[in-house]
Amino acid sequence: VEHSWSAVHCCGSALRRKLDDVGLLKEIKLALPNVLRKASGHSLADRVAAGSAFLTGWSNGGYLAMLAAMTWGPQLFAAAAPISGFQGEGFQNVQAPVPLMMHHAQDDPLVRYGGCCGGDPSGSCCCGLDGPCQATPNVFESWATVVNHCHAGGGRTGSIPTTSVTHRALDVECL
Repeated sequence: VEHSWSAVHCCGSALRRKLDDVGLLKEIKLALPNVLRKASGHSLADRVAAGSAFLTGWSNGGYLAMLAAMTWGPQLFAAAAPISGFQGEGFQNVQAPVPLMMHHAQDDPLVRYGGCCGGDPSGSCCCGLDGPCQATPNVFESWATVVNHCHAGGGRTGSIPTTSVTHRALDVECL
């Protein structure tokens, strides 16, 4: 609505109207296999139905993509890749690990890499954000440890098989 999504702390008229945009994404995802089956046949529709649907969004859309991953996780979505927008709290409520790839420019003037409110002498966040201001690396590290059960030194706790990569700056190894 009016170029905005409702994503807890962000943004615009969709947030003010308290729209259920995470619910909207769920309904689209659930309807998508039938729409694709009619338009493209079974192959693509079956892949989407089996969990080959991914979330991404830029800025306000990044907030929504991460919120949807937190809410529905692997039940509906295989992974999330927010760009210059993210959720900074509530990770303890995520029910299952969800692969996450965050993209964020260090010189983003609106949603700042070092924390949305970072460096603003007025103490106010950009774009009317009313949530916690956290640095991008801290959000990524929290997601890795709380949601995906990663730990420094390698791998993942639990019995889920993984392919690992290392985030050199944080010394965290995980998916």
